[in-house]
Amino acid sequence: MRAYKRISVNLRKRLDRSVLQRRRETVYRMLYKKNAGKVPCFVCGKHVPKDKATAEHILPRSRGGTDGISNLSISHHACNVARGNCVEACA
Repeated sequence: MRAYKRISVNLRKRLDRSVLQRRRETVYRMLYKKNAGKVPCFVCGKHVPKDKATAEHILPRSRGGTDGISNLSISHHACNVARGNCVEACA
C-alpha cells in the first residue's frame, strides 16, 4: 500500500504560485541590496516599486527556462506582459 496520496492539480498550482511568490521576494531583495535601493525593471530599466513587481523569467518557461532563482528577474507587470515569451526585447 502506498504511504502517500496524489495531490490535486489545483493544489499543485497553488503550491507552485506560493513558491514563485517567495522567489520573487527573494530576487527583489537581492536586486535591492545590489543596486543600493533601486530595483531596475528587466525590460525597461526603470525602478520597480515592491508592490508593482512581478517575477520575470529571463529565459521564458515556454522556451525551456526554469523557475530557478538564476532565471528570474523583476519587471513591471505591463512590461512582463508586453515581452511575452521573447528571449530578447521584442520591438
